[in-house]
Amino acid sequence: MTDRLTTYWYDTVANTGANYGPISIPANNVLTKITVKTAITFPIATTTYTGTQFTADTMSGLQLLVSGSTLLNLPADISDNRWLTVQGIDPGSFTASWAPDTDTAGVGVGGGITLTWRGQLVMIDDMVLAYTTGTLGASAPGWFMYGAMEAWLG
Repeated sequence: MTDRLTTYWYDTVANTGANYGPISIPANNVLTKITVKTAITFPIATTTYTGTQFTADTMSGLQLLVSGSTLLNLPADISDNRWLTVQGIDPGSFTASWAPDTDTAGVGVGGGITLTWRGQLVMIDDMVLAYTTGTLGASAPGWFMYGAMEAWLG
């Protein structure tokens, strides 16, 4: 028999990193699959041809910890061995408008994110699964995110 556990989230305040979920997985279950489907959108930025601007690298990951543990953060805890996976986020949509008389452009990015993990992990303790985002860069603009995470137990 396969069970599916699902959680949903929606940011109401822009952030540069958060933990989503979490999903509690009782002991004596086997975690076989995790899927995350979410959308991310960044604020519209304005730039000129004389200005140099950088975007911060956004990252996300799946963490699995013993119930009662403090959730990890990205990128601060990236070397912790309790991450199932960590990956970069590459937003897939881009819009821009340009005002030639002022050499100014407005740019917005966003897109969908899909993350899938498969395996067979036996839960010997009560566990907590969370989807986590973070950013490499101190001056990154916040983003909004909504989505869902599903965990399959076999």
